[in-house]
Amino acid sequence: MSQLQPAVPAQPGLAFPFVLASLVGSNLFLGYCYSLPAVYASVVASDLELPAERVGVYLSVLVFVCMLGSLFASQAMRRWGALRMVQTGTFLQAIGLGIGAAGTPAWIAVSAVVVGLGNGMVIPSVVHLLTHNAPRGRLSLAIAVTQSGTAFGAGLSGMVLPHLLEAMPWRPSLFVSVGAGLVIVSGLEFVRRQLDRERDPNAPLAMHQLFRPWAYVLGTPALRAVGVSGFMLAFMSSVYAAFIVNYLHLELHYSLVAAGLVLTVSNISVIAGRLVAGWLTDRLRNPLLMLGALTLSCGVLTIGTAMLVYGAGTAGLVVIALAMTVGQSWFGVFLAAGARRAEPGRAAAATSGIQLFPISSTVIGPIIFGALVGMLGSYASAYLVFGIIGTLAALALLWLYRKDRA
Repeated sequence: MSQLQPAVPAQPGLAFPFVLASLVGSNLFLGYCYSLPAVYASVVASDLELPAERVGVYLSVLVFVCMLGSLFASQAMRRWGALRMVQTGTFLQAIGLGIGAAGTPAWIAVSAVVVGLGNGMVIPSVVHLLTHNAPRGRLSLAIAVTQSGTAFGAGLSGMVLPHLLEAMPWRPSLFVSVGAGLVIVSGLEFVRRQLDRERDPNAPLAMHQLFRPWAYVLGTPALRAVGVSGFMLAFMSSVYAAFIVNYLHLELHYSLVAAGLVLTVSNISVIAGRLVAGWLTDRLRNPLLMLGALTLSCGVLTIGTAMLVYGAGTAGLVVIALAMTVGQSWFGVFLAAGARRAEPGRAAAATSGIQLFPISSTVIGPIIFGALVGMLGSYASAYLVFGIIGTLAALALLWLYRKDRA
């Protein structure tokens, strides 16, 4: 089993709080873009006369391309710099939202590809920058802080977008989000020179080695264990991102604004959840135990979410918010576990490689969920199936990894 790899001491020239603030901003927009389709789904589906559950296909395409963007960034950051990859990814996400404003199924599919490519480029680049700048012994917490930016961005989308959709048609409203993304890209330029000063402009891209991070992770048992845990957590959390607004609005009969409020509350709560999970992981030194416990909690709460069809009320909204909070608190622990188990200097490759597992489950999860909705006739039944699968898988993972300490 690989030993924990401590974070590299902060590089001179730029105080770590400024580095962290810059990366939180880029992650904020990443979370905002990922949650936007869930808010827009019922409005766009009604306008285009499509089933609302098709949002699952959009997100599946997005996360599949995200995987390719992550692999490209792990190769390209050596030549152009990790911060430049963060900028490029943020720019592509903004442009992708603008493409979606064309308003046809074909252009919306192109939007998913462009947003997904940009989304994937940000994550390994952020982890690379943190492993080279975070104080020793604080890598998990530093990653959790940046991931809290993702949660805040997702919460912001649930708070702002429903009102924006009431104020203007959905197509022009997308350009408000495009403008916000371009502002973040411009702001990152102020720290780019110092953070990317070690890049090598003559470094080869080595595109023939694009999939080497996958081989590295699949051939390393310590990293493979992290990936399996991430697979199950993403399998459950993906269907909240894609379908919870539809479930609340179409099946539990809450207004779109109320459903967006639940999305906001849960995503803001994730900020605390990720910080606590990162803090505990740094002290317990057992990330797989933490990942297994989060999987079990998410599975049980997903079963509770399914039961709300028999009577929701205020308590039901609390259950959903708690389920989404737990279901989204794991990613920082997951990334930190991969970075710590990587060989020195290979944190970016490990981060890109382990994402094969959660991204694969995020691709197939919404598709399976949508099929279950069609077969079983309700969102509640599909959530029940996912909750049972997640609970059983969590118990198995906790048993298998009970003695792991890395």
